[in-house]
Amino acid sequence: MWREGAFLLRPMRTGHVLTGGAGVALIGEAAGLISPSSAEGLSYAFSSAILLATAVSDSLNGFEKRYSEATARLRRNIFLKNLKSHFIFNPCLRRLVMRSGLRALDLHLP
Repeated sequence: MWREGAFLLRPMRTGHVLTGGAGVALIGEAAGLISPSSAEGLSYAFSSAILLATAVSDSLNGFEKRYSEATARLRRNIFLKNLKSHFIFNPCLRRLVMRSGLRALDLHLP
């Protein structure tokens, strides 16, 4: 048995998510779409691939803007996970949250 690992750059701000430019589109981890709290990226990869496919299906003209606008929900999700990560990775805050009995918040996002 052995263990392998790699450094992972997590987005610290929504500005770290770049969907591309100059005729090039980025999806998933290449775009910076990775969860800052769990390092999960597959669902972002699939979601961004579908959003890109939709953006180019209309026309290649202007697809970059359509794709960037379509990923706004994904960037908002990363922003919220960044807020959550402060509690997850800070031992004192994590202890306070666990002692509070608070288990989960049901966020209803549009």
